[in-house]
Amino acid sequence: MHANKAYQLVVDIAPGVYANTELLNKALPLSTSNKPPIIIYIRGKEFTKEQWQKRPVRMRKFLNFLDGLVDEYYAITANAIEKEIQILIDNAVPGSIDQKRNYGCCDYYFTGHGTGGALSILSAILFNRRLARLGQIPPTIIITTFGQPKIGDEIFNEWVKARISELNRVTYFDDFVPEFPKTLKHISNEIWIAEEQNCDCQQQKEEGNEADGQYRWPEVYECFPVLMADNPYCNAQYWSQDPQIGVKSHEGPYFGYYMRTSL
Repeated sequence: MHANKAYQLVVDIAPGVYANTELLNKALPLSTSNKPPIIIYIRGKEFTKEQWQKRPVRMRKFLNFLDGLVDEYYAITANAIEKEIQILIDNAVPGSIDQKRNYGCCDYYFTGHGTGGALSILSAILFNRRLARLGQIPPTIIITTFGQPKIGDEIFNEWVKARISELNRVTYFDDFVPEFPKTLKHISNEIWIAEEQNCDCQQQKEEGNEADGQYRWPEVYECFPVLMADNPYCNAQYWSQDPQIGVKSHEGPYFGYYMRTSL
């Protein structure tokens, strides 16, 4: 855990699910800087596999100055929650209405699972734009998503990579959600967690404390694109298979936690 105080800000699109900030602190690769981290976790709406397969994909521009296109659902939702995220961050950053806030005081971590992961990317972009309008140098912005679907075209993807400090896209085993929408591509390299074995997911196991045999850390691979496409040897190897493939895996476990019950 980071030495300084961490602020956890939870934005609810699908209310009624408990938010475990301990998991976020453990799962996020926190910066080694001396700045306190502000963690913005966006909890999105989830769809069934059948809904993902039948959901029509409509594309639209996200920002007026951005030529790339994104999935309309995420564009509309991200704009709708921008004000809420702005208020949450302002309440965590030193300063007040009468005193100019120094957003460079902190490191910012946007994260989410499933559709919440997609929204965390767009929300980070909106936050970055806001700072530019205020004339402040963009601080460190790190995005970590879990089981995130695709959200934009290649122009959009390249635009994001040029402006975000770090983007970590974590997938678990044969999760089906990262396959959709099939016509789009992912932004960043993939961190693929192979299936966890002997997992007691009711309790957190620290590294080096595996002697009881209840839990072992899974094999984790960094998967790079192959011929501009998702790596066929990682999560993508399970795409387009039996309709039931990957349904349970969307919840994880990610390092010992099931997302629906842990986040």
